[in-house]
Amino acid sequence: MTRIPFTAMLFAMAMAVSGVFAQDGPPANEFVSGDPDSANRSEVLRRELRLSPEQMRQIREVNVSIRPRMREAQKAFRLARRDLDAAIYADNLDEEALRIRVKDVVEAQAEVTRLRTMSEVAVRKILSPEQLVRFRELRLRFQRIAEEKAKAAERRRTRRQMRRDRRDPPPPPRDQP
Repeated sequence: MTRIPFTAMLFAMAMAVSGVFAQDGPPANEFVSGDPDSANRSEVLRRELRLSPEQMRQIREVNVSIRPRMREAQKAFRLARRDLDAAIYADNLDEEALRIRVKDVVEAQAEVTRLRTMSEVAVRKILSPEQLVRFRELRLRFQRIAEEKAKAAERRRTRRQMRRDRRDPPPPPRDQP
């Protein structure tokens, strides 16, 4: 079963709040996670946190300032992972190249984490103490929903595999001499 890391969930929640206000006009249809329910979560966050127009403006500014750097950092991370995979599966294993690629991945991942942390802290500073308490409650609720969805997806995968196994049973084991 896949688990959503705590930081990723917190970042997704922070970006959901900031993503709602990133542009003038209606909220985006998705937020960072790509989950189709994201727009609904963004609206829930905005409404239940009772963000003031000033807070909405501040969150929009945070989002606008972080978003391009985050895209670049995520792109660098993906490229570093791709290069690491290429080094791992190259015809000739070069230990030094592998060490460098691992270092590149670690540095790229650290930059993504740094930017996520900056965004989360910036949004946290904008929220009042009461809003922060409510935000934590909502985050826990969304985390439970995400975990339930992951469990349901795992159950569906298991059922599909069981149906396939019944339809196409594996060959019987061979007798070993």
